[in-house]
Amino acid sequence: MCHSVHAPPASLVCRHEGFSKAGPARTSTLHVMGLSMSAVRVSTLQILRPRSTKIIVAVECLKAGQKACSADKDGSVGYHNKGRNNFGTMNDGDDNIGNSDVGHANWGNNNIGVGNRCFNKTGNRKVISECSLLEFRKYAWVLDSPLPPSKKA
Repeated sequence: MCHSVHAPPASLVCRHEGFSKAGPARTSTLHVMGLSMSAVRVSTLQILRPRSTKIIVAVECLKAGQKACSADKDGSVGYHNKGRNNFGTMNDGDDNIGNSDVGHANWGNNNIGVGNRCFNKTGNRKVISECSLLEFRKYAWVLDSPLPPSKKA
């Protein structure tokens, strides 16, 4: 069985992963995620099965003293995004959550198309996800992303 993370509060997830606090986060529900999985309440490790359970889809975890990203003029949080309301890095399109997505409303990394809720997928999907639990388990907790651009002195 694979689990997602129950949403409130994102700071618990970040501290669990060794960071000091959480920056911006995006949440949804198990139903909208489109996967047959449960969620885990991080504070108690309780397994939550209702499809209405609110989950964290993405969160920016911060080291001590690090400043959180803020949304740009297009409402995107992250670096090198083209489009509106993206959360992550190098997305091209609108409403993507993740890194290097091309298209619209993709959640995950390296997706091309519309509505993919996975990683490395191509095509247009509805709410139902074609992501296997093995794929989700393999990629969902990957914490790396491209570094922010260096500031020129």
